[in-house]
Amino acid sequence: AMDVLPHGPLVTVTMVREYLAHQPSQQTRKRPQGENRLIIYGVGGHGRSLEALIRALGTYHILGFLDDGYQAGKEVLGMKVLGGLEKLSQLAADGVCLAVNGIGGIGDPQSRLKTYEHLHASGFFCPTVIHPTAFIEDSADLADGVQVFPFAYVGTHVHIGYGCIINTGVIISHDCILAP
Repeated sequence: AMDVLPHGPLVTVTMVREYLAHQPSQQTRKRPQGENRLIIYGVGGHGRSLEALIRALGTYHILGFLDDGYQAGKEVLGMKVLGGLEKLSQLAADGVCLAVNGIGGIGDPQSRLKTYEHLHASGFFCPTVIHPTAFIEDSADLADGVQVFPFAYVGTHVHIGYGCIINTGVIISHDCILAP
């Protein structure tokens, strides 16, 4: 079994399929009704981009960031870093149950997958977030936790699996499947 995808210029479909076959399946939870408080796990570039995307939606109240590499109380984009992994159980006990994974995982996809595992184990639901400028065809199917950034296009009969990132300006043409 592969522990991580290889670093380098070529990653084949076979490598990705083998890697995914050995990952625990992501069990999605039902979206909590009436809840709009949300945390962003990760303060790096991807997490900050997610903050802008979520702010553009206007449907969530972002409580702050969680990140193990930043000191609690530090301000980023006018919001506080609430702490790290240890803060998840307290937030869940306070009734916060929405989170987005702000770990991009470029060069280290395991860190992104581990974050989803921690969020799920702590009882958090990861909603799909779609920037208002993105265009998603009606026949496209997006799983929970998908993140669609500005000016992206998702075509007809496309299936986007749990937690995929559709980055800024990406075009996914018809009949594509991302993640099994």
